[in-house]
Amino acid sequence: MNGLKGLLVGTASLSFLGLSFTLTAPVHAQGLVANAHVYELNENARFRLRGPSASELSTSQMMGFVDPGTPLCPAQFAAPISVLPETPAKCVINVTGADRVSLITGLGPISGRFSVVTADAINADQVDARETVVMKGSFSGQMDFSPALHGLPYGTITGTLTSDGGDQVPFFGVFLLPFQMSDVDLYLSYELANPTTSGVQLTGATPVQPYERALLYPTARFDIYFQP
Repeated sequence: MNGLKGLLVGTASLSFLGLSFTLTAPVHAQGLVANAHVYELNENARFRLRGPSASELSTSQMMGFVDPGTPLCPAQFAAPISVLPETPAKCVINVTGADRVSLITGLGPISGRFSVVTADAINADQVDARETVVMKGSFSGQMDFSPALHGLPYGTITGTLTSDGGDQVPFFGVFLLPFQMSDVDLYLSYELANPTTSGVQLTGATPVQPYERALLYPTARFDIYFQP
């Protein structure tokens, strides 16, 4: 999914010149509030660059945090997250996703698996990432990365999460590609007026935080909004 970033480099700076971006504090979206933030740890991508079927095919591994009291984070699985500011109680989620995105339209399918994990019960002194699986499931949906093809480093996903127990949760996601200006790693900031691509209203840019990096690389960020 993040592979599209390489195609943006030549156009992103030109797009930013036409917009009044301001640097904002490290907060997430205003308006509708995201229920989870997931970060892309790595990606394997292949590109088909010729013809009407020009596309990117990629597989990514992601990890992130889910708010308690939501379908993927029953309260009993939430625990303090030491790497986050103020150490809030959340659930940890691991995700493997695969997608095929048209380089002509920016549209395409995405699917994959997720696991909600908690601390290792036999290692009370564990300081690395959680690993004991307490919930598993799959997801599928449609991506709209047309903004990225026009030089704006973001896209959206509309889909459904399905637990292995059969429970289904519709979701809307905003996928933010990191970029750099004046040697500062940034994400776009936005307000989400409604769960559609047109509902993403850009407001500025916000710095990538230390916990939003993997081996010091800034990661692509996926903000997930669970739907009724």
